[in-house]
Amino acid sequence: MTRPICISALAVLLAGVGGCPEIKGGAVEVAWMVRSSSNSAASCDDPAAPYKIDRIRLRIWSAEQPDRDLCSVEGGPSVCEFSCEDGSGATAFDIPEGTYFFDLVPVTVDGSEIPPSVVVLPAPLRRRIVEGDITDLGIWQIVIL
Repeated sequence: MTRPICISALAVLLAGVGGCPEIKGGAVEVAWMVRSSSNSAASCDDPAAPYKIDRIRLRIWSAEQPDRDLCSVEGGPSVCEFSCEDGSGATAFDIPEGTYFFDLVPVTVDGSEIPPSVVVLPAPLRRRIVEGDITDLGIWQIVIL
């Protein structure tokens, strides 16, 4: 089931765009910060790090199908990667309702995953997705070793 979300007339006038985007599920938003192992702030392209983090890839898998990443299958969510420098990202409203696990994977400019021997992230989160709702995944700390 899809349902439109209409933009208010004022928002349409201010933004110069109009319409009602279709909702085909729920969305998630996530933020992150990069730190060094000495607990100081670091950048995504930290010159002292063995890898430069170009993008942050979101992984989503159903509690019923833990071996199937929705972000890597045809017809999965349309937005699953974000620029590391942005510090946050949000998907479109196209994650089907249900219970899912979410985690983040830092990747290099060529799309290679940065190995866990180089970066440490929190354990995956389990959240319930509801059509039309935005689920906040919080702020994740990415530690460069």
